Amino acid sequence: MAREPFDIVIDCGNVPLRREFVAGILALDGIWRFKGEPKRNSRSLRQLAFYFAAIVTPLYHHCRENRIEGITCKLDAHEMLKRELLAVDVANPDTVEIWSKTTGSTKRLTVEQMGRYIEDCRDWILKRTGIDTLKYVDEGPTKTKREKEHA
Repeated sequence: MAREPFDIVIDCGNVPLRREFVAGILALDGIWRFKGEPKRNSRSLRQLAFYFAAIVTPLYHHCRENRIEGITCKLDAHEMLKRELLAVDVANPDTVEIWSKTTGSTKRLTVEQMGRYIEDCRDWILKRTGIDTLKYVDEGPTKTKREKEHA
């Protein structure tokens, strides 16, 4: 029987998951190679879902209803928010002269930074359009099915 390779991301601070992971490793047979690397604490899927549903979608609908040029889909509205709120100056390191701006990425934001970005987007949309979008409430880390069962 062929042994299937696996790729796993695990929160080692979560004791029940860590125990399950170690038990799984101990159950393996044969010679295996393991390599570990820390994973960056980036924005959560829950935050991303909230952002697109509560922030990007109302902005997109507003732009469509008001025939704002260049906004043809939700991703265009998302890109507009990133240009407005995540833009970073690109400067010549020798002269400190600003050459351009580059758009930041929500993928590179931590959970805390994404929470602030969502609030900044809310404020920007309210100021520009008068739309009061839903307020983001951080509910903490997402619990696994096993954690919910043992809670």
